[in-house]
Amino acid sequence: MSDWYKLALMVFSIIAFFLIIKAYYIYISRSWIHLKGEIVRVYPAVGGDADIWSLTVKYEYLETIYFEDPLDTGSLDVRKNSVVGKIIPLLVDPKDPSKCVVKNEALGPFNAIASLIAQCLISVKAKLSM
Repeated sequence: MSDWYKLALMVFSIIAFFLIIKAYYIYISRSWIHLKGEIVRVYPAVGGDADIWSLTVKYEYLETIYFEDPLDTGSLDVRKNSVVGKIIPLLVDPKDPSKCVVKNEALGPFNAIASLIAQCLISVKAKLSM
């Protein structure tokens, strides 16, 4: 095998790996509750050399108020768009409402392909359960 072929195969494998992970999260989050949360704190994360920021959000689910700190923002850059008082979309786990993540509304080919893979998984599961 040529070196270019090996490199292309490695790059394809890495992309496929991350697509499958993203599709899996889309698949499991389909049953999570879509809510809005309010940013109540933006602060620099402690440790490491990276310039990373964390959020604390407040949200209400079934008449109970929850605080998520630090909020899992995924790969979203929270420094640019996060200000105290801003309302953001969240996904909340109905089995454990203390768990929530930022609803990633990003567009683009990577998310579109991952969403398509997740839809295929949902369709296959529905057919197998018939």
